[in-house]
Amino acid sequence: MKSSFVSPQSSDRTLAILSFHKIGQPSVNGWDTWFYIPEATFADYLNCLHENDWHVIDLETFLRSLAVPDSLPRRSVLLTFDDGYQSMRHVALPWLLRFGYPAVLFVPSDFIGGRNWFDTDDEPEEAMCDWDDLRELERCGVSVQSHGASHQRFSELDLAQQKDELIRSKAVLEEGLSKPVTVFTYPYGDGGVDPRVQRNMLEQVGYVSACLYGGGPMRLPIADPYRLTRVAMGPDTDLQAEREQGGTHLNAHTKKYLMVNADDFGLSAGVNRGIIEAHEHGIVTSASLMVRWPDAAKAAAYSREHPDLSLGLHIDLAEWAYRNETWVPLYQVVPTDDITAVANEVSSQLATFRDLVGKDPTHLDSHQHVHLQEPVRSVVVEIARMRAVPLRECSPKVHYCGEFYGQAAEGWPFPDAISVDWLINILAKLPPGLTELCCHPGYPPGLDTMYCSEREVEVQTLCDPRVRAAMVAMGIELCSFSNIAAIIEELDEREY
Repeated sequence: MKSSFVSPQSSDRTLAILSFHKIGQPSVNGWDTWFYIPEATFADYLNCLHENDWHVIDLETFLRSLAVPDSLPRRSVLLTFDDGYQSMRHVALPWLLRFGYPAVLFVPSDFIGGRNWFDTDDEPEEAMCDWDDLRELERCGVSVQSHGASHQRFSELDLAQQKDELIRSKAVLEEGLSKPVTVFTYPYGDGGVDPRVQRNMLEQVGYVSACLYGGGPMRLPIADPYRLTRVAMGPDTDLQAEREQGGTHLNAHTKKYLMVNADDFGLSAGVNRGIIEAHEHGIVTSASLMVRWPDAAKAAAYSREHPDLSLGLHIDLAEWAYRNETWVPLYQVVPTDDITAVANEVSSQLATFRDLVGKDPTHLDSHQHVHLQEPVRSVVVEIARMRAVPLRECSPKVHYCGEFYGQAAEGWPFPDAISVDWLINILAKLPPGLTELCCHPGYPPGLDTMYCSEREVEVQTLCDPRVRAAMVAMGIELCSFSNIAAIIEELDEREY
């Protein structure tokens, strides 16, 4: 997926604020995530800017441009780094010095010299810069600014708590570094509920600008210095400059689109009710229909009357449950190792889907992800290819997220993973581009399945207004499988 933002014409000026987190490899016993950028990739990004005449500016130059936009070069870049990991000093800084590039580092003051305890449920534990590190970074041209005190989402704090975050972090950093701190970046890109209130508070405390997370470059003059968009940088960001008709293009994956897909539509009346509620009052945009169950007809009828809920086929070949320390089948439609039987059954379920819904599915997936194992995978991949529809975890242009699920691998309860906090944290870490978030909302009556009471909790979480508010603050756009082709085309061709 490529999207591009176009360099300004002769009378325009463009500022791109790039946002990095971790440069280098995870720590020992850690694991790789999208927020780690290999050192070689980071060096390539800097070289890309250098070779294509993008001027990397320092914070002082940026702040001056807020009042005097014409003071900036026509193509300007501000390099920013969030959180203050030690890789900033030991990996990123040597490369910045080689290129002679300044930068800005946003640190949460409560974690200076500690670890990233604010997100170790989702990210590997890493050491954070201490005061000696921060002073050395300052000496080498990296301006240290505020990322709050405790790295909490502003939409979850009351106004007094928000103000305390702003005041406390500013005071700690100014005392420790003996310099003014005037720029703030919202943790998780969560800019609070009311931009006007946030701006007034930031101005009162003494900040002159604030950054969000995500978005694209900005044309000057900047409309709102307290809602600055930043290009989210990861290992797969396309930052290649090209020359076309005398113009320089800087490409980047920036926009985030989210499809929230509810599995098991048609399984029972209670599941149908939960999915419909999460669609009408929450963030569910798509569903996957199990055509073999008695309530499938009612689910299909609802989808015909509500075309904004895109409907795919949830291929149903078997279900297993973990009991007495082993997996046992609750039912099996056909032997999943018999490729002929699998092909016939999938074709039959597709035909039933068309009879019930009156059209082909917008996407394909399967109950308990059976399509990820051979020989089912080969059968379903070919069907998806022939019908030109996405297949879960097999379509390179759609990232799959299955982290919103209330049980551990062997069925043990994991209620935290379907809480509002957990879901907002998932949203904060979405990569740019298209993501499918899987969910299982519903109500328990009539279900004989491992995943039962958790479904009702999912309904509540998916409908919680804090979730939608967080999405708005993070610039995440909801979409469905029905309009996926148009979105992919936009990501491929759109020019900023």
